[in-house]
Amino acid sequence: MHQMVCKVVCKDMNRGQAILDSDDPAVQKQIAKPLHPKDWNNRGEEIMMIGLRAKFTQNKPLCDFPVRTNTRVIAEASPYDIYWGIGHSLDDDKKTDHRRWRGDNQLGKLLEVVREELTKKGQ
Repeated sequence: MHQMVCKVVCKDMNRGQAILDSDDPAVQKQIAKPLHPKDWNNRGEEIMMIGLRAKFTQNKPLCDFPVRTNTRVIAEASPYDIYWGIGHSLDDDKKTDHRRWRGDNQLGKLLEVVREELTKKGQ
């Protein structure tokens, strides 16, 4: 959610507040979609890291999630997102074979960085 707000807040505070007011990620994405700054592609990972760090350091139950994965690969099982996700759904047999992923899994990779940071801090 915070990533969506980062995308739009500089352009439209009303839409930014609407994203914060919504609990539905699909609705948040729809609100943000027409307002992505042109440099989102260049800054997306940086903005995502800010949001992920905030999410997993400010919420104790969530903080434990990345740490509990130990050294396992973290993946975003999204059949439609080949940048942030692996390009496969949870019920797709290909999800467990990294060589067969259609997507880059950038979200999973960033979550692994957050996991490493939390582990070093002893979270």
